[in-house]
Amino acid sequence: RSSLCRPDIHHDDSGGGGGGGARDDSSRAPLHEVKNMQVSSTDTEWVNVRCYLSRLQPARGNEEAKPAWYAACIKCQKKLMGDEQSGFTCEACNWSGSEANYRYILQLAVVDHSDTAYITAFNDQATAILGKSASQLKAIKDADLSEYEAIISDAQWTQYVMRLRVKSDTYQDKERIKMTMFKLTPVDFAAEARHMLKTIHSYPGIEAVKAEAAC
Repeated sequence: RSSLCRPDIHHDDSGGGGGGGARDDSSRAPLHEVKNMQVSSTDTEWVNVRCYLSRLQPARGNEEAKPAWYAACIKCQKKLMGDEQSGFTCEACNWSGSEANYRYILQLAVVDHSDTAYITAFNDQATAILGKSASQLKAIKDADLSEYEAIISDAQWTQYVMRLRVKSDTYQDKERIKMTMFKLTPVDFAAEARHMLKTIHSYPGIEAVKAEAAC
């Protein structure tokens, strides 16, 4: 597989949530290459991308935007059945009641110099992006839609370095690449500049170019 030869794309057979065995946080992959990776249904790839959040909870094609959170059990954190009007039931631990702990499943559109992509951020990463828990943001949306929209707007067009898990997925009988965020950090521009210089110096023939420039 061609991606195994790239230093910015890391293959991991273990599927470990920590990002794989010999974890590499310093490399960067452009979104266009990530979207066009050839990943089998049994494999997982790990990549680092530097990109902007261009939109939160975007609609894709003719699909409606998905909810930003789901109701989770206050005992086991599994997804609940039911709603606020009729009450909730947890099929995992058999709990039932009127309260829920809301957790994020946030869809994001991200963009870099090469392309746009859609990724999923779960509870910890989405909380870091929005600065509020899902329960807090839901309460704000229920009370004041304009304040909710302002929080969403403020989170957009922020640049991050993200570590993504990349897998092959089937949707409506079509295979597609599915990207899930496992880590994000604000961009350290000094560190990114050093990384870019290191990448440039690793290019084949760079020493000849430097020698010619010195003449």
